Amino acid sequence: MDPERNVKRLRKLFGVSRTILKRAARRPSVSDQEREEQQRRRFQVLREMRQQRISSLGANQRYVLEICADMCSLDTEEVVTGVVDENKYVDNLNGLFEEKGPMAIMLSNAAMIGYPTDSGRYQEKLKYTEVLRTICLRADSVDMFGKWMVVYRQSNDKSIENRTVSDDVAMFMINAEERNSCLNVVKTFMDHVLKPSIEAVTEFGLAEKEQLQKFFHILNMYNTFLKSSEATVSSRVNFDVSHDLFKGFLLVRWQIEASSKIVTRVRLVERYFEQWLRQIQGILVEGKQIQRDTPDVGPLQMLVNWRRMLARYTSITEFVTSRAFNNHKDCLTLS
Repeated sequence: MDPERNVKRLRKLFGVSRTILKRAARRPSVSDQEREEQQRRRFQVLREMRQQRISSLGANQRYVLEICADMCSLDTEEVVTGVVDENKYVDNLNGLFEEKGPMAIMLSNAAMIGYPTDSGRYQEKLKYTEVLRTICLRADSVDMFGKWMVVYRQSNDKSIENRTVSDDVAMFMINAEERNSCLNVVKTFMDHVLKPSIEAVTEFGLAEKEQLQKFFHILNMYNTFLKSSEATVSSRVNFDVSHDLFKGFLLVRWQIEASSKIVTRVRLVERYFEQWLRQIQGILVEGKQIQRDTPDVGPLQMLVNWRRMLARYTSITEFVTSRAFNNHKDCLTLS
């Protein structure tokens, strides 16, 4: 037999085997095909549900969304597209017009990461991409931060009809520049919503001129009080406490005694204690400095300054009498 001929046959045989393996590897398995089919059907159902949510928006809902879009300088369809992303957004919007529904809802158009998976417009490639979309929440569940459009009604004793929606529903925009600051939200509401609304009123019935002047004077004084109160609250001193160190090693007496014998831990306690002392010293030095005010500063501004310093001193007093401060001090004393 010709050995060369046999070698050629073997090469052809191996070549065919490799081709079969490659084709088999490229061919999707039955389970993969089923999974893709299920995924395709799921997306189809979600798109149909999204279309149903769009169709459920009536004249009242679109009236509100159009005005909110105009307030934010957005296209109405852009707002609608975001609201129908989730069932709860549509339910919140519909509930505003129902009997015993929520008294207020809030809408926001802001940057968020990706689209909800059940929105009907979810895209895997945009999963971690920042996109602008609109959400609609009940007013009692909002984390007040950023720009929000507030939609409210005076009473929820009965449902709101199409012919009365413009009288029963009101809207305004509010911008909370700080997170978790109730005082700042109230101040912003008074300055940018309530006061301009009252000033826009031209007919006050039987109220006399002196009564109106007194009313606006009290309103201005209240706004000034809110501003000074915000300055007072913001001037409080925050002392950085390591809860891992305090609650883990300095919470009770035997932990303090044990920690006082460990050099590395004592150094960590000393570092925090020195940081607190520097903060306290800086505040005390600031309090002794002479403050130069402009000539038009009156007693009200002086009162604000004194309240600010009092808040800082109070925060120091509260901290140096706290358990965290004294436990750190005891650890250093025992070391």
